[in-house]
Amino acid sequence: MQNLYLIGNRWKYRKGIPERLRPHIDGQITEFVRWLGAHEGQGKSPLPKITDRYSEAARECASLIAMAEKRASDHFDDLNPETIAHIIAVARHELMDEDEAGRFAPDVLNYDKHWEKRQESIEISLAVWKHEYARGQIGEFVVDEVVDRCAAMGLRVDTTSDGFRKLARAYLETLIATAEGARKRQQGEPVPTPAPPPPIAAHAVHKPITQTITGLAEDWWKEGERTGLSVSTKEAYTRAARQFSDFLGHDDANAVTNADIVRFKDFRLEQGKSAKTVKMGDLSALNALFTWGVDNHRVASHPGTVKLKVAKKTKTRPKGFTDDEATALLSAATAYQPTGKEPDQITEAKRWVPWLLAYTGARVGEMAQLRREDVRHENGRWIIRLTPEAGTIKTDEYRDVVIHPHLVDLGFPAFIEKAKPGHLFLKITRKGPEGVMGALQTTKNRITNFVRTVITDMRVQPNHAWRHRFETTARNLGKRQDVTNAITGHSAKDVAGDYGEDEMAAQEEFFRNWPRFQISRPPEAN
Repeated sequence: MQNLYLIGNRWKYRKGIPERLRPHIDGQITEFVRWLGAHEGQGKSPLPKITDRYSEAARECASLIAMAEKRASDHFDDLNPETIAHIIAVARHELMDEDEAGRFAPDVLNYDKHWEKRQESIEISLAVWKHEYARGQIGEFVVDEVVDRCAAMGLRVDTTSDGFRKLARAYLETLIATAEGARKRQQGEPVPTPAPPPPIAAHAVHKPITQTITGLAEDWWKEGERTGLSVSTKEAYTRAARQFSDFLGHDDANAVTNADIVRFKDFRLEQGKSAKTVKMGDLSALNALFTWGVDNHRVASHPGTVKLKVAKKTKTRPKGFTDDEATALLSAATAYQPTGKEPDQITEAKRWVPWLLAYTGARVGEMAQLRREDVRHENGRWIIRLTPEAGTIKTDEYRDVVIHPHLVDLGFPAFIEKAKPGHLFLKITRKGPEGVMGALQTTKNRITNFVRTVITDMRVQPNHAWRHRFETTARNLGKRQDVTNAITGHSAKDVAGDYGEDEMAAQEEFFRNWPRFQISRPPEAN
């Protein structure tokens, strides 16, 4: 269990409060702490009663953080009729129950005096509340009471809203009715305490409108597309929302709790997904979607962020391909022949993409989405343009890369000249950006599977290893970092990225003494 510690012989629940939320919590606490009791039994596993207290503490902490999230984002919850009715039913039960308990208090010494004090208190309160009701006035006492009752349900309410005014008026009427009931009891007339209402579902309390989890991703993308977010980000967020909804067995965004996200995180790890994938993919996407949902009034509240620590991997080999691995993979690409029916685009991808990665250090997706029109001959050089227009680029900026002379000798330009316009390595079956992204993912998967038939060492990434090898080779040859960055698409943090107008000439010089890979025979252009 997270945030549970055995200190000496006592169990302690402790969870740090995010710094940005501290100003929005009373006392500006830096951590939430609850002592759960003494450790009993053998070993370090807590007994059931400690587990129960842990669950209570976790819920209390989650509620505290959720309220702070609302204050930080200046979000108010809407009060729907179902929620108002539930709050009033709870109040009616509690007020009459408190009156009954006070009436038959076990420590009463003077029953007549006890009756007189109660009678005086009831008459004064009833007179005040009837006076306010007669004048259509909601006093400070009623406002504070209603705000507190809403907060107990995790609701942050706007006291100037129509929903709050309806609730406050109903609460004032309830105070009058329960005071009348208490006065009848004072006269010896039994008035039963109404039964407490059944628990109300969390999504019914917080849900001002219907909002699905998958629909949240769709609505987010409508804005994201207009603001220039990449299609790959859309695919990642949409996939995370769909998988989360499938895991929960429902699609109600307002019903999601922090515990749901924790369970989803654990489930994804149990599936064998890496901690980095779960943290940077699943958790990051859900956090971004719910943050956007709260900011844009699509959901009542953020279920709370879930953290996952990613341990640093032990390094037991270089990140890039070794000489033997690189030669073996390029030889296999050269000799590749499909078995069975395979789209021509996939066949050519397996033949050419490894070579393109080897001589550019590009990301596999950048090369897999290459189009015929992205390759040109200019001023005696063959040049590849890697552009977001072809699909997606991590930096969202195009870049031009000079083709290494060895690729020219191997016949890549001849392959280009014979190719049809459009994507070289994608078999697109659907129109629009979604069709391109789906085909791109398919091609990347096929390339990865092909590489794994040659490079079986799971410690090395099947395609990204070319990028690491390229960087290492550049450093060993003493190449200019700004030119290396321009070719690979890495951001230039320490050096200027703009090194003059004739950058293609700089790249041509960069590759002049770049070593060639030696294989048995070159790939044939179809």
